Amino acid sequence: MSLDGEIEDGGIVRAECTRGHRATYVLTEPLFDLMFEFACLALIGGYRREAVVGFVTALERFEEFCVRAVAHRLDVDPDAYVAAARGDMKHAERQHGAFLFSYLVALKRPFDTRPRQRVITLRNSVAHGGVIPSYEEAHESGETVMRIVHGVLLELFPGAATNLEAASPLIRLLNRLEAEQRRRLQPGECARSWGRATVLSSRFPQLWCGNSFDQGLEMLTVGRGFLHVVDLEGSGGA
Repeated sequence: MSLDGEIEDGGIVRAECTRGHRATYVLTEPLFDLMFEFACLALIGGYRREAVVGFVTALERFEEFCVRAVAHRLDVDPDAYVAAARGDMKHAERQHGAFLFSYLVALKRPFDTRPRQRVITLRNSVAHGGVIPSYEEAHESGETVMRIVHGVLLELFPGAATNLEAASPLIRLLNRLEAEQRRRLQPGECARSWGRATVLSSRFPQLWCGNSFDQGLEMLTVGRGFLHVVDLEGSGGA
């Protein structure tokens, strides 16, 4: 049964089918994954400026995720992290600084900022200078961000792409983030978890090394993205 619904802030989907059945879902993908998906949809739709801005937004949210991942790796209490991350740490430049330091602590070497800087420079010219990027420039931004994301994930979670046990710390962290998203539900509201392979496929490490950016765009082009929710169990909230 197919249910149509919009993705709300926090990854909540309240959907309804043609028979009037309603169901609520919590998307299992982290915020950076969803932001990247939206940017890809903008690129496919011909909105090149919005795609470039969206890819950088996804990258900034990914850096925030990496700080959380390193804290998780160091057994920092999740509630203590959330309390510490409120406020000032939400600013992009401070978040980037936190990411650079977390990367250094976790991997004992500095992060190569050159690919990121090329994407940021284009975003700034688009967002603040009124530049209209070419399709090739917007495409390259997405491809670069995808390489950065998958590269850093492979570094932070070595072996995750080929070993389920090695991927378990990542899955536990993603499950923790999903649980935090559920706090946005209304009192007494029940929701199912909903996840699938996205372009970044952060929940599917086995795809990090195999799928290309163009393959991901093709997946969205034929309508297999987060445009619609499909209830595989067929209940539709009945």
